[in-house]
Amino acid sequence: MLRPFNLTQDISAFVELLSALDHESSEADVTAQRQELADLAFVIDVLVAEHDGQLVGFSDIWKNPRMARAALTLAVHPAYRNQGIGNALFQKSIHNAQTLGIESLLVYVSAEDDTTQAFFKRRTSTKVSGFRRFTLNVINPLPIVQWPAGVNVQPYSKINRPQLHTAASNQSWGDLWGHQVVTDQATQMVLAAFTHDGIFIAFDAHRKIVGICKAQEISTPTSSSDTPTGYIDAPGIVPEHRNQQFYTNMLVEAAMWLYNKGHTHMMLESWGDLDLALAAYTDLGFELSEHELAFVVTV
Repeated sequence: MLRPFNLTQDISAFVELLSALDHESSEADVTAQRQELADLAFVIDVLVAEHDGQLVGFSDIWKNPRMARAALTLAVHPAYRNQGIGNALFQKSIHNAQTLGIESLLVYVSAEDDTTQAFFKRRTSTKVSGFRRFTLNVINPLPIVQWPAGVNVQPYSKINRPQLHTAASNQSWGDLWGHQVVTDQATQMVLAAFTHDGIFIAFDAHRKIVGICKAQEISTPTSSSDTPTGYIDAPGIVPEHRNQQFYTNMLVEAAMWLYNKGHTHMMLESWGDLDLALAAYTDLGFELSEHELAFVVTV
């Protein structure tokens, strides 16, 4: 049976389902995520599949009110796959998306999951992009950044203009798959989460935006930890300046900030990046640790 998700009544069963899907999450995590999307005025549509009182699958649509496409997450408990549950959730999600006026759905699938890839390929979806997580253990010194004459990079702590951060985000990432139109409200949430010294914005000689990159300390650096203690949100470059060197430079600005704080083990997350950006990351020594493909489904 398919029905709408009820946060109050289903939260415990939903967390159990996530655990069966190898997505460790607490009730507090799920509740906080829903609240964050609600605070951003995102349209949220969640379906669950129930069998004998147990949640065995779910589909989750969330849509930025400023965009015509939405993100779709769909998963079925391993013990209940190949029984038509995934297809039922998918078809109902398409129907609900049409009702909500959504034009297309973007869904992420592990690059190693051939079965799920085939599921979406059979349903007239098209691979458009992907998500990648990289890690870096800094052994050799990071390269010295060499910007062309006239390009100036400043930490946000010296800029302190939220609307400029919003503009930098939208101009640098807005046309790429996997990114949302950023509002001033979303910017305030980002600025509350990141140390302002770790946000870097580049300008040209005419004070026009060139790019942006953000870094954050995850935990106290330690030489014995195998877990990254520094986080980097992959750099964004405005279309007219997109070249491998500019991506390299922005990434080094952020990585050097972490390194100077004692972080030698870093994690980088990349959404919808171009091949030249990915080449910049790997040339600096970042190694791929997780890869998901993105498929778009026309509603």
